[in-house]
Amino acid sequence: MASRILPEQMIPPVEIDGVLKLKDITPGFFNLLRQMEPFGPGNSNPVFESQNVYIVPHSARIVGNSHLKLVLTQDGHHTVDAIGFGLGEYLDRIMQGSPFSVCYTVEMNEFRGAKKLQLRLKDIRWEE
Repeated sequence: MASRILPEQMIPPVEIDGVLKLKDITPGFFNLLRQMEPFGPGNSNPVFESQNVYIVPHSARIVGNSHLKLVLTQDGHHTVDAIGFGLGEYLDRIMQGSPFSVCYTVEMNEFRGAKKLQLRLKDIRWEE
């Protein structure tokens, strides 16, 4: 009997360190994460998951070379910027308005002198 490798078996799983609510991603939380630095081999940057998130209307777009830039919300009030390098293929699905889950690392983005917390998306998943 011949065995087959399914396409989903070719994608390595993302190890999740914890589940967070978007409202818990604050400057204070980020400062706690920074106390665990430096990140690298043997001390990976923690990866978190947030479930049942939505895009803020009109915030999702493709930037650069197929990178997904968007603003996420979980409760309709608290928002957080996010970028997913190479995740542009998800734009159409995200625009449909269904809730989804994201896994990410938390970083400080500096643009034109302004600093703001940002999620660096690793992957996006929909519950079918």
